[in-house]
Amino acid sequence: MYNSLEVDDQTMGVPPQKTKALEQWLDYILSEGWNLIANHDDRIVGHGAVTPQSEDEPEFVIFVHREYRDRGIGTELVKQVLAYTESMDYRNIVLDVAKTNQRAINVYESLGFDIMSETPMYKQMQMPLQKPDVQAFQQPPADREAY
Repeated sequence: MYNSLEVDDQTMGVPPQKTKALEQWLDYILSEGWNLIANHDDRIVGHGAVTPQSEDEPEFVIFVHREYRDRGIGTELVKQVLAYTESMDYRNIVLDVAKTNQRAINVYESLGFDIMSETPMYKQMQMPLQKPDVQAFQQPPADREAY
């Protein structure tokens, strides 16, 4: 999936574009965090990762292949990541998002993320994992109320 992403799919230089840097980044998130992928027809179309798993407030990244956006895949990946991180007794989860990525900001805010700080290019967002919504995400999608 990452080999097919374009430069404008990056945020803060992630995922790296050069093969060696991409391999090193993937090695890090696979060894220091935990990962969730979305598949379609034996093809990875989405990836969420939380790193490092040893922190009280790990950082979250998510990528969905361009061809699979606007289908709810990213939103469901976020919900699954939140459900899992809540079950691991983390206090919060944080992420950085480009200010220009309004689609992602809207999704994060609709799920309960709060903006903690801003730079000229990015917003840092945080989700307190004790929110009731997060526990609801642990239910199968068909059993959840609409979010």
